[in-house]
Amino acid sequence: MAWVESSAWDGRYAVVVCGDIAVYAPGPARPTGGAGAVAMLIGPDAPLAISGPRATHAVEVYDFYKPRGDTEYATVDGKLSQAAYLTAVDRTWARLKAKLDADSADDGARTTLDSFGYVCMHSPYQKLVQKGFARLLCGDFIDAPDAPEFADGAQRWRAVPAAQTVSDRDAEKCFMALAKRRFDSKCAPTSTVSAAVGNCYTAAVYLNLLSLVCAERDRLAGERILLFSYGSGAVATAFTVRARAPSAGDFTLGRIAASADVGARLDARAPRSVEQMGAALALREAAYGAAPYAPKGDIGDLRPGTYYLQGVDELHRRSYARVP
Repeated sequence: MAWVESSAWDGRYAVVVCGDIAVYAPGPARPTGGAGAVAMLIGPDAPLAISGPRATHAVEVYDFYKPRGDTEYATVDGKLSQAAYLTAVDRTWARLKAKLDADSADDGARTTLDSFGYVCMHSPYQKLVQKGFARLLCGDFIDAPDAPEFADGAQRWRAVPAAQTVSDRDAEKCFMALAKRRFDSKCAPTSTVSAAVGNCYTAAVYLNLLSLVCAERDRLAGERILLFSYGSGAVATAFTVRARAPSAGDFTLGRIAASADVGARLDARAPRSVEQMGAALALREAAYGAAPYAPKGDIGDLRPGTYYLQGVDELHRRSYARVP
């Protein structure tokens, strides 16, 4: 985006590809894993335009990291990871609202969750997205505790700093209940892919944006969308996307939805049992870092044109082949 906006831009589009594989060791985290990729074309007069300020939060925290070179599985502190995510929601939301309010100081309007038609959040698993969405409403409560919707239940946390409620189960239940109606209308339409695929790290928030585009198509034009991007370790950014009908050209929200054809792609997947998934991951474990290595997996389910790993030589040089 910075290149397209700069004096160095030569008129060509940019392509950004976000893709990742989320695999976990046997245990409670494994069912949340997934894999996915999303490609985005960056250029002028786009139907999805990043607009206004951004707010970023960064902190050093060992919630999810990979200290070992002999395994692809991360070392995970689940409780700490959840707290880091929710804290990042609090910090970025508060900072983004402050920036947006400063930009609109003349009209006196304050930014709230209702300033946005939809919300797309990084999705480690769906329950955490619901909790994160509730933190947005908690932030609105901190700014305006006298609002009528907070008259019952929430007042016990009046004047309590946000950091003190991140791990408070009672506060979590209260604000999730208060946020449910908004979650169902603003956030649930963004979860089609992530609910079916699981976590895919880098691609997650943008696949959620794609889910929204596929659900609403050209009806999305005119809407303001809040995005929350997150990566463990941890860095997070909150920013705004405006959906619009371009003034000219072939790029439209409806065309994105038609080209992606998300429903058909999800339906075309080959189902596998938990046992088969475990066997596939065991095969990956055995092969991790091996050289030379000849893959043993079945390529029968790969679509025509798909590239796959053909072999790794003794110097760890990888060669690929393509399904006819």
